Amino acid sequence: MNIASDISNLLGRFGANANGYLEVENTIEYKELPKTAVVIPVGPVNSPAGVNETEDSPPAAEKETVSAPPSVAAANSPHSAGERVEPVIVDLPADTDGAAPSATATATAPDPVPPPVFSSSLRSLLAEVALKRESQARAQNEETALHTSLNVAQPLTPAQVIAIVSPKGGVGKTTICAALAGALHGKGRVIAIDLDPQNALQYHLGAGSDAAPAGAALTEERWSSLLRSGAAGTCVLSYEAISEEGPRALEQRIQKDRHWLSRQLGRMNLGADDVVILDTPAGRTPYLEQALDVADQVVVVVTPDAASFLALDHIGDLFDQHGDCSYVVNQFDASRTFCQDMLEVLKRRFGSKLIGVVPLDHAISEGLAYGVNTLMENRKSPAWHEIQAIGDVLKSESESHALAGIRA
Repeated sequence: MNIASDISNLLGRFGANANGYLEVENTIEYKELPKTAVVIPVGPVNSPAGVNETEDSPPAAEKETVSAPPSVAAANSPHSAGERVEPVIVDLPADTDGAAPSATATATAPDPVPPPVFSSSLRSLLAEVALKRESQARAQNEETALHTSLNVAQPLTPAQVIAIVSPKGGVGKTTICAALAGALHGKGRVIAIDLDPQNALQYHLGAGSDAAPAGAALTEERWSSLLRSGAAGTCVLSYEAISEEGPRALEQRIQKDRHWLSRQLGRMNLGADDVVILDTPAGRTPYLEQALDVADQVVVVVTPDAASFLALDHIGDLFDQHGDCSYVVNQFDASRTFCQDMLEVLKRRFGSKLIGVVPLDHAISEGLAYGVNTLMENRKSPAWHEIQAIGDVLKSESESHALAGIRA
C-alpha cells in the first residue's frame, strides 16, 4: 500500500475527493515590527510589587514587547542605579507597506550632536602661538631700536679729557693720575673721575669716602652733584658713587652702551676750560674702551721692567691707534743698571711719545698712609718737578689741539 492509496481512503471517509487534494508547504515567514520600550521610574527596588500598577492597565502578557539593550537603557535613563525601572510598552503603528516606523515615530528624538571640541581647542592654541610670536617680534624690535640708539655717536663734552691707562697693574697709575690732577689746574675746574673698581683715587686726593646719596648713580643724571672736593682744588668722583648698582651690573651696562661715558660727561655741563682726568683699570677692560672713545689725550704709565714691556706687546697696538698717546715711565731707579737699560729700551720704542720719567720715591707710598700726596705737596722732590713738567706738556698739547680745532 502506497501513500496515495492511504490519502484517498482517508479522504473518502470524510466524503471528500482525492482529486482536490493539494499539498502545501507549512513554512510561514513572519515579519516582526520593531517596537520601542519607554521606561519610567517605578520606585526603589525594595518597594512592594504592584504599587504603580492600576486595574485599567492591561497585563504585560497581552502585549508584544521589544526591549532596548541594557547598556542603551542605562545610558538614556536619568535615574541612579539604586532605583528599579520597568518598561512601558508603546505600540508603534507600522507603515502601510509593512516597513519599519520612520524616525518621526520614535518615542524620543535623538539629541543634537554637539560641535567637536577639537576645533575650538585648536583655534585657541593657534591664537596663543600668534600672540606669543607678535610679542617676541615686538620685544626684538624694541631691543634693536635701543641698541641702535645707544650706539649712535654722542656729542663730546667741550672739556679737555685725559685718560690715564696702563698695560698692567702695580705701575703707580693712580698715583700719577692724582698728581697730574693737581698739576693741571688752570682757569677751569679739574675733575678726577675714578673708573677703577679698586676705588683708590679718592684717597690719593684726600676726598674721603663719604657715602653717595641713595639712588643718585642709578639716575645717570647727577654726576655733578656727586663730586667731592679734593687736594689742590680738584673735584673727585669716586668709583663707588658711579657704581652704586654694583661693579658687575655697571660693566654689563657699559658693554651694551658704547657711548655710556660720553653721555655722562655731556650731562655734567662742563666748560671749555675744564679738565677731566680719568683713572682706568689696568689692562684691556670695558672701562678702557669707554675712556679711549672720549679721551683727547691718553697717558700710558709703565715701569722700567720686563713685565711692562711684555704687556705692551698685547695691548700696545690699542694705545697706538689713538691720535694723541703719550708714555710716562714711573718708579725709575737710577741706582740699578737694569733699570737704566730698560729705560733705554723703552726710549727706543716710544721715541718722542715719551714725555716724562718719574724717579722712584719711597716717600710717595709712605705719604699715602698719612693722607699726604708727596707728588703734589713736596716741591723739593725730584718726582714733583717731573710731574709738573709732564703737566706742562699736556697743557701745551691741549692748547695746540684747541687752536687747530682738533678733538679725539
